[in-house]
Amino acid sequence: MIAGLFCFLMLSVTLYCSVRLYLLKQALREAAGQMAEIRQNLRENQLLHLPLPDRDLEQLMAAVNALLEAVRDERSHYARREREFQAQIQAVSHDLRTPLTVILGYLKLLQQTLPASQLPDEVRETLPLLTRKAQAMELLTSQFYDYSRFSTEAFTLPLTAIDAGRILRETFTENCLILETARLHVTTELSLGPVRAVGNQEGLERILVNLLQNAGRYAGTSLHIAIRQEGRQVKITFENDTDKITEEDIPSLFRPFYMNDRSRGQGGTGLGLTIARSLAEKMGGTLEAEQITEGPAPEQGIRVRFILCLAAVSDPGRSTSSITQPIQGSPAE
Repeated sequence: MIAGLFCFLMLSVTLYCSVRLYLLKQALREAAGQMAEIRQNLRENQLLHLPLPDRDLEQLMAAVNALLEAVRDERSHYARREREFQAQIQAVSHDLRTPLTVILGYLKLLQQTLPASQLPDEVRETLPLLTRKAQAMELLTSQFYDYSRFSTEAFTLPLTAIDAGRILRETFTENCLILETARLHVTTELSLGPVRAVGNQEGLERILVNLLQNAGRYAGTSLHIAIRQEGRQVKITFENDTDKITEEDIPSLFRPFYMNDRSRGQGGTGLGLTIARSLAEKMGGTLEAEQITEGPAPEQGIRVRFILCLAAVSDPGRSTSSITQPIQGSPAE
């Protein structure tokens, strides 16, 4: 009798513990699912809820919820400080542009008004340096202002169907001098027909100009530009050799003001690629950089590929004709 009662109690306790353990594990799985949903969008004021009453687990959930609220408060505070900082940058950049324009205007007027023979030797030697420094400062101020404007969430670009092939051809033609001055051997694969993509014409032109300027400053001897439609994407690629950066620099190329020691004397500001990526993302696209490992290695440095991807508009199966031709006047060596 006693033994039977003992066995019944043990069985009841075991059953209770098993059911309790099962329910607790199920509650933890549901809490893990809630955490996954919250992690996908921390901006929403979601909190964890425990479907099974348990004092210890409720204390754990309360601690996690307090941590979530603290994280949201910190993100909100950071976003507010970032907006204030961006507004200050825009104000300072705008205030600097006016005096720089005046300085450059007077320097140009001085050079045009007085013959070089009438200027003292010291002034004649200093004027070109002052002009270059003022122009560099004007470029930095302009890019600083653009970066602060493009990187904010409030800035948007109106998106339409654009002919990325035509824009690339025109931008390339208008900026050939940059590449000729750098004495690059340039080859292209430019579509003869339209390559329609979702984007913004002015935004794409700015991205392409920044990539061309980047190549003019940092490419070694060659540059290859291509555009093609791959499935539902339009891809524009810039491939060049360079001895100004290493494989370790590639992940940092799009960081604001990033320049390694070997590239500081090239006249850049460290914002061109950052602005280009910001504009690409505003158009729903991407801009990435990678080291080219296939094919022959350059005599010095590495080969780099910049890849701009935009959503295609036209039929993904449609093929486009292209032309491959070196730029006129560039050295073939």
